[in-house]
Amino acid sequence: MEITLYIPKDNKFEELLVNVDDNSYHYREIMSDDNVILNFSLADFIDLPVGTYFMYKGVHKYTLYSPENFKKNHSQHYDYTLTLESEQAQLKTIKFKMFVAKYENGIATKMDTAPRLKFSFTGTPYEFAKLMADNLNLSGNETGWKANENTCIKSERVTLDFNHDYCFDVLSRIAEAFNTEWEIEGREIRFAKVEKMKESAISLSYGYQRGILGGIQRRQFDTSKVINRVWIQGGDRNIRWDEYGSETLHMPIDNTVRFDGTYFDDDAANADKFDSEKAVEYHTDSTGCYVERTDRKGPLLEDSLDVSKVYPMWESKVEKAEKGTTNDFWYFWDSKIPDSLNFSKQALPEEKMTVIFQTGMLAGREFEVVYMHDEPNVKKRFQLIPKEENGQTVPDSYLCPKEGDVYAVFHIKLPVEYVEDAERRARNEAIKYLYENSLPKYTYDWQLDGIYAKREWGVSGGMLGCGNFVKFSDPQFLSEPVDIRITAVKTLLSSSLSPQITISNNVSGKSLGSIIKEIPAKEQEIERGKQEAIEFSKRRFRDAKETMEMLKESLLNFSEGVNPITVQTMMMLVGDESLQFRFVDNQNKPVKDSQFVYDQENKKLITENKNTYLQHLTLGIKDITSENGKKNEYKTWQMPASGWESDVITDADAKYYLYAKCRKNGSEGIYQISTTAIAMDKEDLPDYYFLVGILNSEFEGVRSYVPLSGFTEILPGRITTDRVVSADGESFMDLANNAFRIGDENSSLDWNVSEDEQLSIRNSNFEIKDAKNESIAKIDGLSGAAMFGKGQNIFNADGSFSFANNNFLYDLINGLEITGKIESNKEGRRFVIDPEERAFIMKNGDDKELAKMSFNIVGERLFPYLQLSEYEGDRIRRETLLHTELLWLTYYVRDERRLSSMLMPGDIFLRGESSFSVSTINDPLKVIMKNLPTDGQLLEPGQLWRNGNELRIK
Repeated sequence: MEITLYIPKDNKFEELLVNVDDNSYHYREIMSDDNVILNFSLADFIDLPVGTYFMYKGVHKYTLYSPENFKKNHSQHYDYTLTLESEQAQLKTIKFKMFVAKYENGIATKMDTAPRLKFSFTGTPYEFAKLMADNLNLSGNETGWKANENTCIKSERVTLDFNHDYCFDVLSRIAEAFNTEWEIEGREIRFAKVEKMKESAISLSYGYQRGILGGIQRRQFDTSKVINRVWIQGGDRNIRWDEYGSETLHMPIDNTVRFDGTYFDDDAANADKFDSEKAVEYHTDSTGCYVERTDRKGPLLEDSLDVSKVYPMWESKVEKAEKGTTNDFWYFWDSKIPDSLNFSKQALPEEKMTVIFQTGMLAGREFEVVYMHDEPNVKKRFQLIPKEENGQTVPDSYLCPKEGDVYAVFHIKLPVEYVEDAERRARNEAIKYLYENSLPKYTYDWQLDGIYAKREWGVSGGMLGCGNFVKFSDPQFLSEPVDIRITAVKTLLSSSLSPQITISNNVSGKSLGSIIKEIPAKEQEIERGKQEAIEFSKRRFRDAKETMEMLKESLLNFSEGVNPITVQTMMMLVGDESLQFRFVDNQNKPVKDSQFVYDQENKKLITENKNTYLQHLTLGIKDITSENGKKNEYKTWQMPASGWESDVITDADAKYYLYAKCRKNGSEGIYQISTTAIAMDKEDLPDYYFLVGILNSEFEGVRSYVPLSGFTEILPGRITTDRVVSADGESFMDLANNAFRIGDENSSLDWNVSEDEQLSIRNSNFEIKDAKNESIAKIDGLSGAAMFGKGQNIFNADGSFSFANNNFLYDLINGLEITGKIESNKEGRRFVIDPEERAFIMKNGDDKELAKMSFNIVGERLFPYLQLSEYEGDRIRRETLLHTELLWLTYYVRDERRLSSMLMPGDIFLRGESSFSVSTINDPLKVIMKNLPTDGQLLEPGQLWRNGNELRIK
């Protein structure tokens, strides 16, 4: 087939006519490749630079974005393989950046802010698509990229993190966040299910004049996604636990609703579109945590869905914004706030109301706000509290709110109707997920019948693209016709009327490469997590303030607290001599933390440490000696050998001191909690009271415990302490016990914590990169998938691998592929697979070929060919050749039904008017002919007949 290539040269394009091979093809798959592969040969070498393009079907432009592949057979024979890509390949070359743009006629023409490559972005599917189109239009390449709000699904806003990503690499990540798909149509970017003309699906099945050739293949995509119950994890924002009864949003409790695949029967706005005949009834449980069909049958098959993006919320647009005339504060107004919704009365206890801007110059930034609802002249006005960012105070005259910016209010308790609306939205998300995943995921591969296609192309040709539907049926696969979507189409350029089509009810949009490229975004996610942790720290700070008040009353040897703005000193000592104790085992080895924890469920303070001793390091010691000498002087008490737990603590407002009560003239101690402080050494008491820790009062059903033993010394350039702990207590460095953990109980890196004397990585990714920031080894802590190697030897996370520079390949689709000769051993008797000869060979110890199985071409037909050789020294004594041409002829001459009763070992019979057997094993050739005619008068010339013992030919 002859095509035209357009080659860039000197600011213009030269045309080159080439005859492409019959195996050149176009391939397109949903959320994946859209390529044309050209294979052709040239007598002279021609450089085909990047930018060379080809017009597929005369209207679709496919461009060479990577250098061409070619093979020089000799100076007058060059084989080329070109992979030309559609315009979506431009996304692979442009970085995804965050900026505010200026527009003309809806097209971005200039960046109004400096672009950021490492950022978090909160938006709807359309807003993500629009930002990507802006990146492409301002890249310096071809413009005209766009996003259309009508071709993107409507969804709650989601926050995603990006870190030096290419536009193409984030497409699947964005689609996954909204539980949808992506598509590039021309230069329009869409985030929505790729479904087209579903109502006009054409009927196809296997058989004559039915459209599909033989060789239909069905592959089950993912059995784990066949489900009939879905649990949810809702959002925790704007939820007050003590009133709502749950820390996260749940669905409506004991709620029944019907869903037709698109609309719900309780959606008043679309009541006229609801299809009652197609609808299925669903029901939520008594806690609102899961949903299933009311007619569920068979074994329970569960799955879960994260709908944390759904929570009670108020989201609206800025109506007016301005800077204060007498101060530097910025204000904005929104008259659409209902009169009944007074945010100033909705703030959650111990938290500050905030606003997060969803669009505009301040998009993604969170500000503490003061709200005025119905005060004169400031009705429904927000005042933004400025904050410092990298030495810059925001908002300022540049980074400020503007009319039309979308904002959302957080850390508030919204009226019940907002909560109920959020519950319905969470329920709808779960039902849609259940609806789409309640059937097995199958993929069917088949080839369209060219004769059928040629006859029906005018009707069906335009309906066989990706996203279109076919009504597929087959007695063995689907007895009843089912509408299934086309997910991939491969079309040979030389046979456009017989495409290879893949249909499936599932699409996989992420390759291993794209998953690996998501890893840098985790860094930005961690940065964002630090900011989100501020709110949690507020509760911890409350506990810290309460602890300070309790310490003031603890009867330690300190005066009242100091509360200056700044402190400048040469040394700071934090701690008290009475608190210089530790817990050790019977070998004087420190125990890893005293492990006192508060059991939130049973409301008890407990420790599981057994056979531990409290060892005081300063009590009674007046002289400075070596550490070994001191050990003999330390006062030591054995604590409860079987562990300890307090009584049930029922008073939520009470706060407690935990003491180790140790006999002054003894060696045993016990634990005791008290609501009042007790001095360590009171003359009229027989015991020491060592302050072990403080248990704070309850806050939102949770108490925190703070250990107090030890000290911290701060010097210029040095800190001496036993333990460094994060605000939430999950990450720590226990220097006294040679242990650390970074993370929490679910995901962490730790030493000497999970296991003694062991470094552990738990539910976390492990990765090694080279100087170019490329992954050379990675282990996924969640799935266990691993990738090792780079260059000539690679082991991929999905189980595929390649060795010896791709000569030894294994992937999940094509299986094992080996390029190069294979020998069972190098010397002696062995088997050999030779790819150059396309042969399987058996060799003896003298390297002689005893058997060789290869291919034999007879005319236009291909047959297997077997050569068997017997040697005497270097000479072939006997050679046998077999090929299926002979066997094929034998098949039609034999009477197989009678053959089984007549065959003898070593004989071959050909039956007809005459038959014979041949024996060739250690005997002369012997031919036996039976039932020959004894009279030649009626025979044709050339036929055999027997005259007594003589064989004659007429």
